[in-house]
Amino acid sequence: MRADYKKITQALNLLAKKEGGKINKMKAIKLIWMADRLNLREFGKPITGDDYCAMEYGPVGSVTRNLTDEVASYLSDDQLGYSQKYIKKIDPNNYQSINDVDLSVFSENDIKSIEKVYDIFGSLDQFKLAQISHEAPEWKKFEKQISSGNISQAQMDYLDFFNVINSEIYQNQQYKNGIDKIFNQDVEKIAISRAIFEEQREVENLWA
Repeated sequence: MRADYKKITQALNLLAKKEGGKINKMKAIKLIWMADRLNLREFGKPITGDDYCAMEYGPVGSVTRNLTDEVASYLSDDQLGYSQKYIKKIDPNNYQSINDVDLSVFSENDIKSIEKVYDIFGSLDQFKLAQISHEAPEWKKFEKQISSGNISQAQMDYLDFFNVINSEIYQNQQYKNGIDKIFNQDVEKIAISRAIFEEQREVENLWA
């Protein structure tokens, strides 16, 4: 699966707009992970197609991080040039929107997923979002290695995003309710979405 840098840029842009024009980088990265996770479980495909890594503060989309950091050495000219029309790094921790959001890059489902995630979790800061992400199965499978310092990051598999986050561990009712609202799809729906994703990935692998 190839990361869609236009969708990533516009998702970053949209989130900055929702925060009044600028946003913490880690917060945006976590919200995009949540939106990708939700869209995958609801519709069988992530929004961004980014390559996710498990890191100290949770799941991180590789291209998403590079765009917020403006790391030219890891981005193509097209990726960097496009992103710089819409977002600008302010300092190591924050970036700002510098242009209107181009919603045409998204499907209706993409927008619904981003909006739903922001409505539920947009009031939380980056550290609370990271705390929530540490209970996601796709991150927890690497928790011991990361916490012990044996590794600093590990490649994540989208198939693990279909696993259930146990909301019962949260003492904070807001976290629990939020997780249940967007990541507690019924078993049949998850099975259908997973089958759609696996079929699409198989087709992409045949053409790779």
